[in-house]
Amino acid sequence: MRWRASTLLLVVGLLAGPAFGQASDEAELQALLSDWLAEESVPGGVLLVSGPYERYLVAAGLANIETGEPVTEETRFYAASTGKMMVTAAILTAVDEGRLSLSDPIDGFVATIKGADQLDRAGPVTIEQLLNHSSGLPEYLNEAFAEASFENPDNRWTPAEALTFAYVESAVPAGTRFEYTNTNYVILGHILTVLDGSLAESLQRWVFRRADMGASTIGAPPDPGDAFAHGYDDDGQDVSALGWNSVLGDGPVITTASDLEAFARALFASQRIVSFASRDDMVQPSDLDPNYGLGVSVEEDEFGVWYGHAGGYDGFEADLRYYPAHDVVLTYLINGNQRSNASLLDEAAAWFFGG
Repeated sequence: MRWRASTLLLVVGLLAGPAFGQASDEAELQALLSDWLAEESVPGGVLLVSGPYERYLVAAGLANIETGEPVTEETRFYAASTGKMMVTAAILTAVDEGRLSLSDPIDGFVATIKGADQLDRAGPVTIEQLLNHSSGLPEYLNEAFAEASFENPDNRWTPAEALTFAYVESAVPAGTRFEYTNTNYVILGHILTVLDGSLAESLQRWVFRRADMGASTIGAPPDPGDAFAHGYDDDGQDVSALGWNSVLGDGPVITTASDLEAFARALFASQRIVSFASRDDMVQPSDLDPNYGLGVSVEEDEFGVWYGHAGGYDGFEADLRYYPAHDVVLTYLINGNQRSNASLLDEAAAWFFGG
């Protein structure tokens, strides 16, 4: 019903731009989100479904259990690894401008990280191999790092500090296999810092401003206030500080559903952030994994090919999809960790396309 109506409007040309969906449809999506949150025992979240001629944005649950503050459409959540797409986009702007090449070796950048000569590398590593997770570098985000983070949740780790947790592992030869490793994006974040002065300035300049992402930040302010969702673990403990202070390149962004929508269209449907050539490079799967390009998942379901990236950390989860054939964006942000493997965006896609 919803997708067929959108298609009809496209054919007859009755609308000049996106419109808010019908109240009955929005109530259905509201119920879908509320039921999913209840089933997964997650305190709250937002869900957005946006096509060329219809847009639905719903919120449910609590942003702060202690105060009873509800989640609203404008509530800001930590997006975890969904932010890797933004780091990739900033790197690709440097490629577009000739400041970097995908084939550049990373040695010179790594040399500026104190102590990083201890990071095991099995041969030369390029920027492209960092982006597509074929570098072979060992993972820093291990049990030891998790324990250290819980002991000091307010610490904002530097690349030098974080990478010390990877020094105990051995690398595998670069370019021989796909292995999703957060270390890659810590180094990419450092590269942006070298180029632009700080990761925050780089993302603000090359991504947030170009995509009109006015509610997006790197980390949270010292006193976040009601605009920021608190994150909760499975025991209901407030673990917000872990996400709020995650400012490394593997997951630095706090944002809203509307900002993620704006980012998806600016990145994939225009040249506001990167050139079409760089976008095409980004969504081209690597030879080592058919479902991952440069910082982006490339998947296909019954409704078509989509690009995106999920993210999850203690107390927060996010996901973003863009269906290029339909110009449809799906995204959600939640302040807990789901208990099952049930995909909220799969359910939202079925509701929108097949309803």
